Amino acid sequence: MIRHILIAAWRNMAANKLISAIAILGLAVGIAAALLMVAVIRNQLSFDHFIPGHEQTYIAFTRDNSQRNSKPMPCPVIPYCQRGMPALAPRLKLAAPEIEAITRLAYTEGFNGDEPLTLQAGGVTGQEMLYWADPNAFDVLPLPVLHGDLATALRRPDGIVLPRAMARKYFGRDDVVGRTITLEGHPMIVRAVIRDLPANGTTLMSGIFAAGTAAFSLIAPNRLGGPPVYTYLRLRPGAAVAAVEDRITAIADAFVAGMGSPMPNEPRNWSLG
Repeated sequence: MIRHILIAAWRNMAANKLISAIAILGLAVGIAAALLMVAVIRNQLSFDHFIPGHEQTYIAFTRDNSQRNSKPMPCPVIPYCQRGMPALAPRLKLAAPEIEAITRLAYTEGFNGDEPLTLQAGGVTGQEMLYWADPNAFDVLPLPVLHGDLATALRRPDGIVLPRAMARKYFGRDDVVGRTITLEGHPMIVRAVIRDLPANGTTLMSGIFAAGTAAFSLIAPNRLGGPPVYTYLRLRPGAAVAAVEDRITAIADAFVAGMGSPMPNEPRNWSLG
């Protein structure tokens, strides 16, 4: 029976080649589009899911309302930025009991913002992008670790954490805990090695984390001001995200008001993503 159906279908296709070609092409395009949509949806729904406790982990966005009203637009757009003022994180933690832990990451391509940093170990030298991170960074982002102790990796100002690919690049092997690598000429000690971050599956852009307490760090404790930072929060179980957003927005507004009149494009509202 099936054989006769296939023969009849083949004869029909042969007799109507143009129509058959259009039908087959349309079917192929439909299947390809469906597979693409499934891949995109799967990526979005699994974004950062490799981080344990991702359900309670958020990044704070600043929302700039000023540009929305600067000129008439048929579809008003509110610009969002993942980075905010570095001095806000400790204030948010104190004023929002729903926040279990909060940490800052300062992404850099160079001390002047125009070139990557130089790492050197033995005869290997490279230009890398990295994060300056607070000592508790891995309390909020407990990334999969291969070697070392992430809980204490950044407590000392000479601590640095490498992904496996970087450990192999500079030392030729995975377990390099305790080895020295220089960062812009400053000796740093590898305290842990983590798994490589998944491609296109995380908001993190670099798997290298250096101690933010280093004197030459962009977020060093004795540094005045500092660059905008990524603020990651881990909320307590059961915490209402909307309530936390309202609370941190009020705190941010009060902080900015205390600094004086904000600039016209000063981000004033916060949201969690």
